[in-house]
Amino acid sequence: MAYKTYYTAKHLLSKGALFNFVESDRSDGKSFDIKTRILYDKKEKGLISIYIRRFKSEIDEGLYSNFFGHVLGDNKPEKEKYRKDFEGWEFKGSKRGVQCKRPNSDKWEWIVFFVPLTMSGKLKSTFDSYVEQIETINFDEYIPLDDRYAKNEMTLLMEFWKSIDRDRDKLQLIVLGNRLTPYNPFCDYFNLSFQLTQDKIRTYRDGTLAIQIYSSKEHRAQREKSRFAKLVEGTEYDDYNAGGVLYALNLKVASHVGCSYFSSFKTSVGEGTIWSNGRQFIISSYKRKDGFVIVDKMYNTGREEYMVNFGRFTQLFKRLYKTGQLYFEDEMSYHIFEDILRKVWN
Repeated sequence: MAYKTYYTAKHLLSKGALFNFVESDRSDGKSFDIKTRILYDKKEKGLISIYIRRFKSEIDEGLYSNFFGHVLGDNKPEKEKYRKDFEGWEFKGSKRGVQCKRPNSDKWEWIVFFVPLTMSGKLKSTFDSYVEQIETINFDEYIPLDDRYAKNEMTLLMEFWKSIDRDRDKLQLIVLGNRLTPYNPFCDYFNLSFQLTQDKIRTYRDGTLAIQIYSSKEHRAQREKSRFAKLVEGTEYDDYNAGGVLYALNLKVASHVGCSYFSSFKTSVGEGTIWSNGRQFIISSYKRKDGFVIVDKMYNTGREEYMVNFGRFTQLFKRLYKTGQLYFEDEMSYHIFEDILRKVWN
């Protein structure tokens, strides 16, 4: 399936933020964009890039043996420009990264280094002689299907960024992931709570942080016509294949403003409130100190607490979730409430 357009981070990076985060549908071209940027940064500016994956096992021969193959290694018409621009270039990969040799040159140069995040602390000193040539760190496939993140993930990422930036205050990190779940530790770390339907670039923290939720109408339309779309229609995977969130089949967005307060809730992640307009229930991260509290375990809040698996609440939330009457104000609301939903279904 050939698309006329691929995702590009050009507009996002032009905002000048130090940390950049992208979520999009799968197969929208995020990895393709990383590799084309790495190629042209080397050709036009002489730069070296860093490519991060989470675990050492992800930096394997399948990755480094033909890293640029998706861009340069096939005869698709839409890639003719890239093949022409890099005609005569040679590449060789290893676990450390990829080196390139320009036409009419005998010199092998580094074009990209590979870094497993979990080993970044041990590897950071190996880049000492290259930091002036590094302006971009790319973290690909950030959101894992198995929800397996690294221990102290954001601390590792921050420390590695600092070690490469070296007080230049300009190194750009771009984190890219498929839209699998309505929660990830990157946004949680910065306490970001944005609407699930957000589809434009937004900046935070005085312009140092930029977030983009991207989707292509062209790509979605083509996917919806595919035979595979027919195969997964009505299944859990259907929503994700169509561009939605994999684990939130009935996830809908609404504001609690103008609704009546029902109760508070609390989980190990945080606390919030539940509201109703008579037809729907809205879960919000907004807090109140009055009324009873629905919990996934007892917390001794000093208020009247009810376990969610107490009969009437289990049935209530099952019904609301199944019928699509359960709404969430933002991604953070869903993340905090998620443990209660798990209790309901266990």
